[in-house]
Parts: sequence; structure tokens; C-alpha cells
Amino acid sequence: MVDEGLTELMFTSDNLGIMEQEKYRLPGAFLTMNLQKDEVDSIKRLKKLQPNRPLMVAEFWPGWFDNWGDGHYKMDVEKTTTRVLNILRAGASINLYMFHGGTNFGFMNGALVIPWIRKFSYQAVVTSYDYDAPLSEAGDVTKKFWALSKIFKKYNPSSNHKVDKSLLYPERRAYGNVKMQRCLGLSDITHFFVSIESDNVMPMEMLPINNNGGQGYGFILYRTELWKEPWQITIHDISDSAQVLLDGSVIYRTNSAMKKGTWKNIHYIDQKELWKVVIELDKPNQDTKKHVLDILVENMGRSNILPVMNTQRKGILGDVFVDGKKQSGWNIYPMEFKRDFFSKLSDFPSSWKKVTEWNKPYPPTLYRGTFDIKGEIKDTFLHMKDWTKGVAFINGHNLGRYWELGPQETLYLPAPWLRSGNNELLVFELEKCKVPEVPFSLEPKIKGETVDVE
Repeated sequence: MVDEGLTELMFTSDNLGIMEQEKYRLPGAFLTMNLQKDEVDSIKRLKKLQPNRPLMVAEFWPGWFDNWGDGHYKMDVEKTTTRVLNILRAGASINLYMFHGGTNFGFMNGALVIPWIRKFSYQAVVTSYDYDAPLSEAGDVTKKFWALSKIFKKYNPSSNHKVDKSLLYPERRAYGNVKMQRCLGLSDITHFFVSIESDNVMPMEMLPINNNGGQGYGFILYRTELWKEPWQITIHDISDSAQVLLDGSVIYRTNSAMKKGTWKNIHYIDQKELWKVVIELDKPNQDTKKHVLDILVENMGRSNILPVMNTQRKGILGDVFVDGKKQSGWNIYPMEFKRDFFSKLSDFPSSWKKVTEWNKPYPPTLYRGTFDIKGEIKDTFLHMKDWTKGVAFINGHNLGRYWELGPQETLYLPAPWLRSGNNELLVFELEKCKVPEVPFSLEPKIKGETVDVE
């Protein structure tokens, strides 16, 4: 940037331990720090590193983000205000990360991928990025907001800003229960995606689509035909979550293994071999008829920190072997769920099948339900309590992921994505739903334990 003539103030925002190592510091750059605790000692150490420059905490974390299968992180109000006050008393400026919580709509959640010796841990971040921030994900003013505003007022007494009381507690509505009346099975869904023929499987980033930019997000389906019933299927390097289907029936699902303990909170992966799946089938028939093998892989989010960001690939990274032989002849479906997909669904309404008690669809399944809104449109939450794992769409907008592991149980739905009259809710369920309907909630719901941030 300097070589290109940029003359603005350059600064880095790092954890203190990194800044104290000379090899990581940029010559001349203004140092600012990120922290959540030990603020008094950290500011003293920062002052020693650059004694003649201002002090700045570029990221003070008043909460933390949640991961699937983990607890719900919170920092209590008193702890937050004490630490903020200590930073200001030390003469440092401060920026709160986050001040206003947010939402990882769509497939935009990140993940923590932390390298260890020969292994690394993977934790996917949930859809909500509420972060226990002073302003909530849905815009609610919290007790933490009021407590901090009193402190900031002391350090900025000339401020006459007043909070508009009509904005303090946004009004929300619950729109009843949405009954899912129609559905599409996996093979039905593939008709609305364009497949790529390939001799070999490949990661989604390597697909010759999107101006040869590959597939960025979503799901990827690998389909091939077998001419006899297999006795063993081996898949090398699956990233991240997968299910294997033979003739439309699920014969393996990594999520089930996760829930049994191999990945409750953290899944440890050998760097030489990510998820290696070996499926042994019982007593295959010696038939010669055609069988369809499907491998559906979900990109659950790429790492958002550390050098592993440069090596994150999703889908099948290795090869697939059937009965000991490398399988070729694949049709690969990039299931990105972009706007053209929803347009195609609208063009062929007759494709949908009815959801009935006697016609329970096999997962993975795309469900469809509609509901009407009369009167003023308000924010709301979808309560996914009776669903297992998947993604929800409202009027063609991707609300994000849900998973029964928690801690998140509801999906924030902002009013601008709703409309007067008829609204359409689609749910792509990977496993099963207990009741094929989705209720609304006025408030977010959290399951599992609450974790107190240090």
C-alpha cells in the first residue's frame, strides 16, 4: 500500500502476544490491540512497545460467538462495564466488537480451524452472531447498552444525543404456525440444478462454473451409477459434513457420528486424511441391476482466521472407491441455492408432492409451506424446535442454518424479507423433522448451557 502511494495512517489490530514478537510487526505501523480481559496489564505492555503513541483497543470483546454443539457465550454486565472503565481510565480509546450483534445469513458463517501437531480442530459458527452485544441481533437495547452509555457519557459530557424511545424495544409479531404441505426429494431437487460430468470427484472450488471461479457455498452432490450392489464404499477426505445414499436411502451420515461424541464440540482431524469414511454393507445381492450412489456434502463454513484460510476446500478432496476400485463416471451437482433455483421452482409448481401422514418423505427433503400476513409487517423468529439439521429460506432469501445440537434454536427473520399477503417458507431438511410445521417466536430461543466469558 505504501509503495502504491497510500499516505494514510497504517495500523494493525492484533492480540498482544503477536505484537510483542518482532517478526510479526510491520515497521512504522501503529499498534492497536484486541482483548477481553487483563486490560490493565495489557495496556501497560502496549505502552512499552510504543511509548510515544496513543493507546487504542481496536477490539474489546463484550461477548463471544457461539459454535454448533457448544454452549451459549455471555459476559455479564458488571464484568463488561468494569473492563471498559479500566480501559478508559488508562487513557486508551476503545472500539467494541461487537457493539451491535448481527446474523450470518445464508451460508456466510465462518468456522474456527485451529492447527495442532498433525491435527486441527474444526468448529462451525452458528447462524446467529448476536455476540451478547449491547444491541442485540434483532436491534434490542439491552441492560449492557444502558450501563455502557452511562460510562461513555462521563467521558463525553458534551454529548446531547438521546435515544429515540420508539426504537428501544422493536415490536415483533408471531405469525402462527407454518404447515409444510409440499415436498421434494433429493432426486426431484437435482432437476433444478445443472450437473457437471466428470471422471473424478473434486472439491466444489474446482468446478468449472461461475466463470471458472468454482462453487463458493452451499452443498455439493456427487452421483454415480453402479452395476451391482456394493459391499464396501470408501471415501477419502470429506469436508465437512456428508451423507451417503444408495438408491435414495441413507446408508451413512457423518452428523449421527458427531452427535455420538466424535464431534460434539470439537472434531479432531488428521491433516493427512480428513474425514475418511469406510462403509461396509451387509451381504450384498449378486445382482446385475443398476444402483445409484449419492454423496451429499455440506460446506459448513470456512475458517475465518489463521493461515489455514488459504487451504480450505469443501466437498470430496480425495477419491471414492467402490469394492476396492476407484469409481469414475460422476455427475456433480453444485447446490448453491441461488435466486435462479427459486425461479425454476416457481416455474414448475406441479413438481411438488403432498406431505401426508402416509407419505413421509425420505431425507434429505425440501419442504414448502405458505402463510399470509395481514396488517403491519414486523420482525419475527422462526422456531426450528421440531427440525434436525438444514437451511431455511423465506421468499427466496436464505435465512441460514439450523441444527438441533444448539445452542441456537430460532432464526431471526427481519421484516423487509416478509411481504403483505402470501409468503413462502422453504426448509431443506437433511435428516428428519418431527412435525412438518414451523412456529414463529417473538424472542430468540437458546438451548443448552450458558457459558460465562472469562
